[in-house]
Formats: sequence, structure tokens, C-alpha cells
Amino acid sequence: MPGTYLYLMYIVRADLAIKVVSKNIELGLAALHGQKGPAYDRIVLNAGIVDHLLGCDGAEDVTIALDRAREAIDSGKALKKLLNYIKVSHKLK
Repeated sequence: MPGTYLYLMYIVRADLAIKVVSKNIELGLAALHGQKGPAYDRIVLNAGIVDHLLGCDGAEDVTIALDRAREAIDSGKALKKLLNYIKVSHKLK
């Protein structure tokens, strides 16, 4: 019986993980479509800070890097790049 319990716990956790991933995809895509909220803010923060830390041209100032990330999302450029990446990666399979 203990093995059965552990197996059922694994199934429940796996199902929960799938739901969490699905929800994060939904929130991320909504943010990339310009929907403001916590997911949008996280994407802006991550993109801006990464650009700044990598020393990307024009991202020396964190506030400018964050503004550039917002502009990329709000203009649709970020979503377009993501969709192109998905398209290209599927061709490589």
C-alpha cells in the first residue's frame, strides 16, 4: 500500500505541475499581447535586467533597459520574436 500512495501522490503532483505550466503559458502570452499585470511586470523585469547584466548596447542604465523591454512588449516585437523562435525550432525537429 505505501507504494500505491506514493504513486498516487506522484500523479497528483504531475497533474498539478501541468496545470501550473499551462497557467503560466496563458499568463505569459497575455502579457506578451500587452495585458498589464504581474506576469507583464515579471517579463519586463527579467528582460530588462538580463539586458543590463549582459551589457547590451543601450542597456547600461537599468531604467532604460526596463523601458526598452516594455517597448518591445507593447509594440508586439517581443511576441513576434517568440512566435518566430517557435516556428524555427519546430522546423529543426
